[in-house]
Amino acid sequence: MATRLVRLQLLNGDPEGLRSANIAGRTTEVTGCPWIELPALLQQPEAKRPAVYFLVGLMPESDSTGDVAEAVYVGECDSLSERFSGKHHRAEDAEWSQIFVATAREDTFNKAHARLAEHLLTLRAHEAGRATVLTKQTSPGNLPEGDISFATEFVENVIVLAQVLGVSVFRPKPKLKANVTTEIPAIGAQGTQAEISEIVWEFAYTKQPVAARMIVDGSKFIVLKGSKARKRADAASSPFAYNQQNIAMKLGALVEEPGGELIFKDDFAARSISAAGAAVYGSNCQGPDAWYDPVTKLSYRERLKQPLENPDG
Repeated sequence: MATRLVRLQLLNGDPEGLRSANIAGRTTEVTGCPWIELPALLQQPEAKRPAVYFLVGLMPESDSTGDVAEAVYVGECDSLSERFSGKHHRAEDAEWSQIFVATAREDTFNKAHARLAEHLLTLRAHEAGRATVLTKQTSPGNLPEGDISFATEFVENVIVLAQVLGVSVFRPKPKLKANVTTEIPAIGAQGTQAEISEIVWEFAYTKQPVAARMIVDGSKFIVLKGSKARKRADAASSPFAYNQQNIAMKLGALVEEPGGELIFKDDFAARSISAAGAAVYGSNCQGPDAWYDPVTKLSYRERLKQPLENPDG
């Protein structure tokens, strides 16, 4: 990924208030604010131009899982101020916390570009799988090749700037290389690590290996589809592990097979490495000691120490 110079402006001085970001040398600009500060956003110049916008928040049922279920709605408009002059048709669909508008600082971005950008951002949100996407219908329109290229680059810039502003719903899922099977190899199997684009951590705790793999995705720890869990956690003796497995089950990521075996049918994003370990182990565990690199045989904790012990490589 190429180095980018991003400029961030705090439009009212508050790092979590009205703020905008742009990439040096690009015309794309994303401006956002807390949902409650929408009136201030509507006074900004970018709220008067053709744009794509997105609302970010939580689904109403989030509390039932003990974790958060993010929601996003992507829309397009000739003018954000006009679109929100009355009650927005999606205002009650989620507990919105933030709103963002993306446009170009020059008069090069029009309604057709916004329609295609809405379509592409909605697709990217679905592909990322990090939030419930509430946009139901989009259309790419029918644009010349040059306009498609312009809108596509615009969307890529928006995704970068959204993450700079704290929104990860469009962040691509980390992927293994195409020639690597998603099946979990037997414990101790060799020869797969060199073909994988990231470190894929394997699980073993207190000399109890489990056929489970994990990758690190930014601030999340992803237990990979196909991994197994050692046992069902007990709510009384291991409430943290029980909660992690309960979240994974309610999301449909972890299922109990007819014979009682627990298996991850989909990737599961945990908020800490210990949470990922607890979901697999079925009991509380020290995550940094439970996950290890099968190539170097070092635990996550030991790998973290290496740069400190060998600062010059």
